[in-house]
Amino acid sequence: MKRRDLILAGGTLLAAGAVPCGALAAGLSRRNDDLRARFAACLGAEFRVTDPTGGESLLRLTALDDETACARTEQFSLVWEGAATGPAAAGTYRLRHPGAGEHLLYLEPGPVTAGQIRLRAQFSLLT
Repeated sequence: MKRRDLILAGGTLLAAGAVPCGALAAGLSRRNDDLRARFAACLGAEFRVTDPTGGESLLRLTALDDETACARTEQFSLVWEGAATGPAAAGTYRLRHPGAGEHLLYLEPGPVTAGQIRLRAQFSLLT
């Protein structure tokens, strides 16, 4: 499904009142919990990463850092490490892992140390 189709379908359902807002919020919250848990279970594992040009590399998930959050949000960041020849620019990358699934994430690169680059994805999710 294309992004445009998904947005239009979601907007149509909300406009028609087919999905009560409370049910929608509850569904999003459950998915958020699952997302964090799926990544936490994959700490230390390698993810296949595809950049916007189609190039692929491997990154290892090395940390899940909890951030300060207000009462209605859950905030955390994920940190990956990989060869310095991997993703070097900030941007949206496709990450795949059998346990965590497939995700499009915006990754921000950090410094290169000993031939390894660190990349971070930050999350601020409604609870």
